[in-house]
Amino acid sequence: MQARKDNFIKQTGGFTLIELVVAMALLAILMSASAGAVASYGRQAALQRNREAARTVYNAAQAALTHARANGTLDALSSRGGVQEQPENVPAAVSSNPAIRYIKQDKTSASALLRGLLRPYILDETVYNASICVEADFAQGIVTAVCYSDTAPRFTYEAAAEGVDISDRSEEAQRREGFGCYGGADAAPAPAGTAEAEIAKLRLLDGTLQVVPARTIQGDIQRFGYRIWLYRDGKEPEEERLLAELTLNQEGGVLPLAEEEYGGAELTDVAVRLYRGGAPQEVRRDFHAYLSETEDGSAFNLVLDGPALQASLPLQEPWYAKAQLSGDGYEDGTVKASNLSRTVSEG
Repeated sequence: MQARKDNFIKQTGGFTLIELVVAMALLAILMSASAGAVASYGRQAALQRNREAARTVYNAAQAALTHARANGTLDALSSRGGVQEQPENVPAAVSSNPAIRYIKQDKTSASALLRGLLRPYILDETVYNASICVEADFAQGIVTAVCYSDTAPRFTYEAAAEGVDISDRSEEAQRREGFGCYGGADAAPAPAGTAEAEIAKLRLLDGTLQVVPARTIQGDIQRFGYRIWLYRDGKEPEEERLLAELTLNQEGGVLPLAEEEYGGAELTDVAVRLYRGGAPQEVRRDFHAYLSETEDGSAFNLVLDGPALQASLPLQEPWYAKAQLSGDGYEDGTVKASNLSRTVSEG
């Protein structure tokens, strides 16, 4: 009886050394596989994050150059000290245009020129805490590509130099080096068949913004998000200044459409950031707007809260607006500028 009990204890007393080794080996394999998957997911997430930021900077930079070209200040901008020529070793796949110049900043040293270019369009300060390179044909006012990284210390066009080499913009290089590009030959392309949320015309009539969308997107005008910038117009570029930035329907809802010009309209809240002396102030949310269709159905009026704007802004002086549409399933539209106006709607 005692011998049987001793034998039972030996058989159930624990694992053998071989069993422990096999179990540890299997555990190590599983941990290695999961760690690789997590690392791969992290690199892909970083790539998408940087590409989205590059796209944001691209749109802002293009809006700034379009504005400079319209005001006749493009030549002055291109002659600024921070605008540099690309090195000769840049591959043709990246840039085959010898007229391309670039502005860049390192993550640890901000570029006053780049921030000044983008600040009217990008108010989020965290966007600037990154290495950024904007490439453009400054003679034509066309942005060709933007590279962005929130981790790389600096960008370079040479593989042997210290920093991240952006002359190689293959998907593998972007994922490996932790940066993203938008625009250019090797940047992330837009999904096939994606249309632009394009404004064909933008008119300012007594404070009412008349938005004429491209024919291909007119059916979705109520679903778009709107960004609107109001500017004081000056005779000289240095006299021009941003007065306010208005955003509405950024959550992707459906804007109500008023059946009559000034009757029965359901108001939509508008977030307004006012500017004083070029510096952004707090965001106010006591402004309203509504969307109405013109009688002939060819355009839509975005009616702003005239009295509230008039009380807050010096709109007795010549001013104008810029607007941009965005929406799910669409490429962000090009920023469109309106005509000048001296009054605002009081309806």
